[in-house]
Parts: sequence; C-alpha cells; structure tokens
Amino acid sequence: MRFDPDKCPECGKDPRGTIDEIPGCALIDRQEDGSFEWAGETDVWWDGQMTVRDDEQRVTLTCHWGHEWQAKEVTT
Repeated sequence: MRFDPDKCPECGKDPRGTIDEIPGCALIDRQEDGSFEWAGETDVWWDGQMTVRDDEQRVTLTCHWGHEWQAKEVTT
C-alpha cells in the first residue's frame, strides 16, 4: 500500500495504521422489571472490519501520537 500523504501532517511521523470500524453485538439481559440492560460484554464480528473512508474514498490514517488525517491510496 502507498498513501498520499504518507506522513502525518502534524508531526511528520509514518502512519501507525488505518482507522477501522468493527461491528459487534452488545449482549443484553432482561431485568426483573421487564427492561433490558447491557450484559457487560460485546461479541465482536472481526470479519466485518472495514477501513473508515470519507466521501472521496480517502482512508483515515493515524500516527503513533494519535493524530488522524485523510490520505488517498496510491496504486502503482
């Protein structure tokens, strides 16, 4: 993979990785009063992982300092 820009615009460091979204199912339990509460765990569906992209299909990158920026994926 190649990116443009391939350095963090704030600190000049290489990207640590892409920001991804991962779907999951937050488990719930029925309470005695008929309501539901979070059961304290979430099943994460790793196969549904997707890189966050903006309207122009640029990926969201992050550096080791936590800065985020948009970059185009460059194909050669």
